[in-house]
Amino acid sequence: MTDMPLEHVRREQPPWRHSAITECGLPVAGHPVITRDAFTAKIRAQGQQRAAMTTCMTCWSSARRNRPWSESPVESLAREAERHMWAGGDADRFRDELLAIAELISRHEDEFGAIVGSLGDTVRLDSARAQRRQRGAR
Repeated sequence: MTDMPLEHVRREQPPWRHSAITECGLPVAGHPVITRDAFTAKIRAQGQQRAAMTTCMTCWSSARRNRPWSESPVESLAREAERHMWAGGDADRFRDELLAIAELISRHEDEFGAIVGSLGDTVRLDSARAQRRQRGAR
């Protein structure tokens, strides 16, 4: 074994959340923390077994299992909701954030609609990849 302390993986949260926690739920302050990108690079450079020796296993499995907001906003938001409803998070704060988002949208419906429309016009890379795989499987 090594004398290095275990590194924790920083949890990527929805953009309006600014609390800094790890995948295992620890506060970032006071712990050795790496980003998700650094975690991926660590596995690539060291291999899974060696990287596992210096990484928190809860962070490891959570980072490998859960996609971040940038990859899947729906999954990320569901995870956030679950954390606040069942895992001891601040459910009142989360509810207030969602109500504030709804209020902001209602005050700026035209702008919100334009943004949603423009996002729908862009090519979704994951959808394009899935379609390409389906065509290749035929």
